[in-house]
Amino acid sequence: MQLYYQTDVSFMTAFLLLLISIIAHFRLNQKDTVSKAYLITAWIIIFVLIVEAYTIIIDGKNDAFTVSLSMVLNTLLFLVGPIITLLWFYLIRSMFAPTFKKNSLRHVFIFLPQLLNIILVLSNPWTKFIFSIENGLYTRQSGYLLVTISIYFYVLMSVGTVVQNWKTISKQNLIILMVSTALPIFGGIIQAAYYGILTIWPSVGCALILLYLFLQQRVIHLDHLTHAWTRETFFLHINRLFKQRNTEPADVLYFDLNDLKAINDNYGHHAGDIALKTVVSIVKEELPSDAIVARLGGDEFIAFMSVKHSIDMKVYVTSIKAKLDAINQEKTLEFPLSLAFGYGRFFGSYDQFDKFMNQLDKDMYIDKRNMKKSF
Repeated sequence: MQLYYQTDVSFMTAFLLLLISIIAHFRLNQKDTVSKAYLITAWIIIFVLIVEAYTIIIDGKNDAFTVSLSMVLNTLLFLVGPIITLLWFYLIRSMFAPTFKKNSLRHVFIFLPQLLNIILVLSNPWTKFIFSIENGLYTRQSGYLLVTISIYFYVLMSVGTVVQNWKTISKQNLIILMVSTALPIFGGIIQAAYYGILTIWPSVGCALILLYLFLQQRVIHLDHLTHAWTRETFFLHINRLFKQRNTEPADVLYFDLNDLKAINDNYGHHAGDIALKTVVSIVKEELPSDAIVARLGGDEFIAFMSVKHSIDMKVYVTSIKAKLDAINQEKTLEFPLSLAFGYGRFFGSYDQFDKFMNQLDKDMYIDKRNMKKSF
């Protein structure tokens, strides 16, 4: 009966996560990086849940084969643990930024716990620093806490990512994300405090089930092509934002892709899709991570961000244009890319925002006209 209580949560969580993964496979966009990362993480967690439950089943059996198998399986679990939470971090991170800006020190910092864990775990059969198998029984050793820290290092980074980007998330989605990132932390604390209770990976599995709800909402709230916010989601969010903050100012960037019709006519609509996705990706990379980018329709977009950033909007526009010029000079695409901009700082209330946008639209039109005169 005690064995049943130790393993039933893992098997049940694995079964539920399997069902959710099958549903997600058919409902989520298979071309979406976040959806792919979610499914890969889910399948690995299912495998880990089953393996962990099986190590409990064979624990205490003292024949040579079972002892060797227990050593191999537990070693595998400790090796995979930080890898899973690293995947979790990248999954959470990719929801807010499609790519990392190049920073070698950041990557060294991120992967250092992985390297440390691999060295400790692979040497464990001889050092018995993390765990030991004596007379068929698994026993924690002093190094268990160090490996657990390396696992939760990435979970805490995930929490930090959610907190850093909370302004770009709707209230209901923020709750789902915070609960899903907090669950593994509570699961780890319980398993560390009460030896013999399996809660780390079941809590991660439950977090993934919750995260599927967020991804479902994400499909609704994001433009399927560019992964920018939809027009409806954007205006709903800033309406709520202005009500909460009253008249706090914000920097706004209005932009559209020049000559989209010409690209579609000359190179096909697939090329037009690539152009839209490329310019949105560039704008997101150059703006602060908490900037909201929304597609208003067709080739028109808007970016909305807090004024806490001391950099003037003109600097961001200049960096975006420089990135586009570099792509055009390198001829990365078979067609040139250019954007027209209108930007400014908004100080009014929500009912004045339409008038402000109309002014930005006029500025954008002037920018577009000046660009044509320069050729």
